[in-house]
Amino acid sequence: MAKRAGSLFWCEIQVASTWVMVPGQRTTAGKINNEQVDVTEKGAVPWRGLAACGIRSAEISIAGVVADTIDRSLWNAIVASAIAGNILQARLVSNGLDVIVEGNYLVQAMEENGEFNGAMLYTITLASAGATIFDTAELLMETGVQILTESSTLLLTEG
Repeated sequence: MAKRAGSLFWCEIQVASTWVMVPGQRTTAGKINNEQVDVTEKGAVPWRGLAACGIRSAEISIAGVVADTIDRSLWNAIVASAIAGNILQARLVSNGLDVIVEGNYLVQAMEENGEFNGAMLYTITLASAGATIFDTAELLMETGVQILTESSTLLLTEG
C-alpha cells in the first residue's frame, strides 16, 4: 500500500456554499464510533453477542497554529458556531482530492492558547450532528480491506 504524507489529510468547513480549508492545521484526525449493544444469551456462552444497533457517531479533531494571515471570516464563523452551538458543514479530505467523511458537525470543543515566547495554538473538536457520509470506496482502497456481508453480519478481511 502506498504511503501518504500527513500534510495531504485536512479538514474543510463550508462557508457560503464554498469549501474552505481550516487554516494553520498541523494535526488532523477522524474517528468513527459504534456503540456496542450486548445481546449475549445464556446458550451462546462462552461467546459474546454484539448487535450493531447502538448509536453511531463521527468526530473530527484539528490542532494548529493561529497565524495573522488566516481568513478571519472563516475563523469568526467557527468561533461563533462554538459559542452559539450552531451546526457546521465539515469534511475530511485525503490525498488533497478525495473526500472521506462529510456531514453536519457541532463544535464540541474549541481552545486557543499561547505561551509567552511561542506561537498561538488552537484545538477544535467537531462531533457529528446527524447522518455522516463516508466514502467507503476511498477508505477501502487506502486500507486494503475487503468487506463481505453474510446474512446481515459484517465481516472484515485483509485483502
